[in-house]
Amino acid sequence: MNDRVFLSPTVHTSTQAYVRAAERWNPAESFPLLEGPVLERTIAKFSLAQVEDASAAALPGVAPCHLPGVVLSFGGEEVAAVAGLLARATGRAHRVTTQTEIAAELDRLGDEFVALVALAEDLEALGDLPGDGHPRLGLVTTRELDALAALVYRTLALPSLPGTQDRRLVHPALPGSQDADVVSFEDLSLITAKRSELLVLRSHGRECSLNLPDAIICGRSSNELSTGALPVNTRVPACMLGGGCYRHDLEPEDRIPAHAISGTVVYAQSCHSASPGVSGMPLSTNLSLGLLEGTAVAVIGSLGRHRVDAKAEHILTEALNDGLRLGDVAKRLNEYGQGVGGEMSKVILLGDPAISFPNRSASSLRAVVSPKHVDGRGTPAPTAIDATTMVEVNHLSTQVLPALQRLRWMDIEVDQAALIQWDDAAIHLARVCLQPFHDDAPMAGELTSVLSDDVASAQINILKGIVENAHATWWRPGGPLLSECQPVASTAVPCPHCGRNSARSSIYRHRTREDLLVHLGICPRCGTWRWSSAAGGPVRHTTPMDIQARVGEAISLTAALHNDSNRTVRGAAAFVFVNGAYEHLPAPTVQAVTLAPGVSEPMTVTVRPDRRRVSVDLHEGMFLTLIDGAFSAYPLVVDLRPSRTG
Repeated sequence: MNDRVFLSPTVHTSTQAYVRAAERWNPAESFPLLEGPVLERTIAKFSLAQVEDASAAALPGVAPCHLPGVVLSFGGEEVAAVAGLLARATGRAHRVTTQTEIAAELDRLGDEFVALVALAEDLEALGDLPGDGHPRLGLVTTRELDALAALVYRTLALPSLPGTQDRRLVHPALPGSQDADVVSFEDLSLITAKRSELLVLRSHGRECSLNLPDAIICGRSSNELSTGALPVNTRVPACMLGGGCYRHDLEPEDRIPAHAISGTVVYAQSCHSASPGVSGMPLSTNLSLGLLEGTAVAVIGSLGRHRVDAKAEHILTEALNDGLRLGDVAKRLNEYGQGVGGEMSKVILLGDPAISFPNRSASSLRAVVSPKHVDGRGTPAPTAIDATTMVEVNHLSTQVLPALQRLRWMDIEVDQAALIQWDDAAIHLARVCLQPFHDDAPMAGELTSVLSDDVASAQINILKGIVENAHATWWRPGGPLLSECQPVASTAVPCPHCGRNSARSSIYRHRTREDLLVHLGICPRCGTWRWSSAAGGPVRHTTPMDIQARVGEAISLTAALHNDSNRTVRGAAAFVFVNGAYEHLPAPTVQAVTLAPGVSEPMTVTVRPDRRRVSVDLHEGMFLTLIDGAFSAYPLVVDLRPSRTG
């Protein structure tokens, strides 16, 4: 820290006097401020004396420093004077631009840190989001000039302030609320009476407000009603029309002005919390602009509808702790958000993008990721979900369960209550894995194993039902399904049994359910050698199709199961004689299957047809599998001939 003593700021009571002082200011002089309610709040929280009724004399002086990037401004000489103060105090160039030139100017500056100084109404006049796509842009903006002057002062005085801790407000219905500092009205003094270095606000909200069950943080700058003609294409809230707050369940004292919230950097993680240039409501109601009329130096706000994401605050905190400047903090948040929520995770920085917090302490200032607060509830680190668990949940949700749900279309009975139960479990697991603060996150692996075991066991029972039906009837895979399908592809392949090149590998698609495909292997000589609901498996079968045997002698039938995938597969395999009960052939066999990646395993069935009851004939058998939701049937023909002994 610089050991020089700097003069306390000087307060000017008129805009004209302030502008003149700002235009001629140099670091050897007292820093000019403009009288107003925002300055009073700044004095109350930034005063080094920390006493009631403190004056500007108790405020720290401005210590010049050197920051990267440039300062741009537009909107009149008053704004230019404020921007010039910011530029000279930080050793940056200041360029005055215009509404029509700002887009080209930002394009020219590319990836530089750009502090764009303007009043909110001038930004709104641009008609769209300023600098959309400029990664290190920060909008130094407020509703009124006195607030803008105070914001620039707070930005420059920041290095003189002692560090303090981070705090979090989280709506009790959202992830992480069990560990937040503030979840209700009674907790709000933690973030109004005390200054937080990083203040995270994660809740339901809209452009004008942020909600708690028993309170509302309101962005309005005053209680004045709208007069005259209503703005065109603007959503005017009821409170400005004399209808009171839309939260009719609250009393007036339950409304907390946003300017009363005390945080140096505020992460407003709620819908539409920041909307420069794209405001749907009057600027006088905007939540982020209200926060900047308090003691905030910067607000990182959500653009448009926002996706709930408890992990984002940890990305933000780590970026601050890594010493990144606010422009790079916002850039990192947007890079992270693009991968998880896209446009619904987009943020914008209101504040100077070149400032940083190099003195943040890992022991006392990482409250958002540390297990202890000094005066808060404590916030545990998010539970890290094992990558293997994520892969398994994805596989169950996108492959296995949908495949099991399609079985009914193949004339296969499946317990509908069980399907709903598994789907509910998969939805719960998705939330466990994707919400780091979920109560069940530490048990994600165990819960995934339970679902996987349930599904594997169920496939055994489903296959038992199939073979019982097949053994008792002239069952055919899919029942009437093929009559409801149309061919979509056919490829010439050698028959794996007779070798003829006239065989075909064909695909049929259901006419009304396009995600239902049937894959057939068909040979003019051998018939259908393969029927499957999956293109390549999960398991590849090989088995002889024509088997000669003698009545009364043991017949060994083998299907080789090959797992060519890179994951373990589970389910069941079976052998059945179709209509075997009528033919007095042996009962079907069903067994569980678990195959590791790259493993081959034989399924061997030994049967001995009863010489007194079984007819000498051609008998149809099938090896069946139901593995990871995919059903496959491999027919074979047992050419049963007379006993050798007559």
